[in-house]
Amino acid sequence: MTRRVYFCFDHDDIASARATVVRQHFRSMNGSEAGFFDLATWNNASKSGELAVKNLIDNGLEGTSATCVLIGTATFSQEWVRYEIFRSIARGNRVFGVHINQIPSAGARVKPNGPNPFDFLALKFSDDGTSVEPTEYVGNAWIQFDRYPPYRLSAIAVASRRGHVVQLSDIGCETFSWSNQDSATSMSSWVD
Repeated sequence: MTRRVYFCFDHDDIASARATVVRQHFRSMNGSEAGFFDLATWNNASKSGELAVKNLIDNGLEGTSATCVLIGTATFSQEWVRYEIFRSIARGNRVFGVHINQIPSAGARVKPNGPNPFDFLALKFSDDGTSVEPTEYVGNAWIQFDRYPPYRLSAIAVASRRGHVVQLSDIGCETFSWSNQDSATSMSSWVD
C-alpha cells in the first residue's frame, strides 16, 4: 500500500540538493509526498505571519500517515521543523529521521551527520498521563515549546512516562542514514 509521507527539512538542504535526492527516490517508488514547499511558497507564508505558516504545514500534513525529517547540519535548530515534528506526533503520524549529510552535494562534498533533532525535543507527560506538553532543550533546560500548545492524549500514557520529560529519541522516533544503509531498498521499510 502506498503511504503519503510528509517531508520536513531545513531549506538550506534543498539548495545543496541533498533533500532532493531523497525526494526523487521516494517518487520513484510511486510514493505520495507532501511538505515539499518550494522556497517561494514558504517565504510567502512566512511574510504573512505565524498563522499562515501553521496553516501551510497543517494543510500539508492532511492525509499523511508518516513524517520524514531530512536531517542536515542545522535541521535540529529550525523552529518550524520543530513545529512540524510536534504537529505530526499529535496527529498520530509515524515520525522518523533520515541523515542526509552523507549524500554528496553538487560539488561532490559530504559532511558529518547533523545533530539528531529528536534529542532536542521531548514530551512532558502530565502526572496523570492524560496530556503532554511539547518541550525543547534550550541552554541547559527543557522548556515549553511555545509554538505548539499542550494537548490531551487519546490514551493514558504508561506509568513510567507519567510526570516525566521524555525525549522523542526515546519514544520511537528513529533515525536512519541515507548512505550507511541500503537506502534505495530501505526507504519503504522506514516509512512503515
